[in-house]
Amino acid sequence: MPVKELPVPRQVMEPSSTHTWLLPKGRKLNIVPGTPLVHRLCTSCQRNFVHDLNKNEWYAAFPRMFDFERYDDEISARWLTEECPRTCVTFDEEARKSGNKSRVDA
Repeated sequence: MPVKELPVPRQVMEPSSTHTWLLPKGRKLNIVPGTPLVHRLCTSCQRNFVHDLNKNEWYAAFPRMFDFERYDDEISARWLTEECPRTCVTFDEEARKSGNKSRVDA
């Protein structure tokens, strides 16, 4: 039986190639000194993703005035692995309103 190569997790490279990004490379931010982040917004589904460059980790986030609130791991895992729904879906609205977030202090 031949050895099967495992795919590289999508979140290591980018959230998904199916999203339509406002800025193709995202916005590079340094909210906390020494903790560079890249923020990407999909114009189709309105989902926000943040890449912590120090940890090489993508996660779903809710943008606030001066920082982000990180969605819980369940929401992040879902958004990072599924294709863009091309519209803002009810589940996303519920997630945005719920308490499934924590402030990103990195």
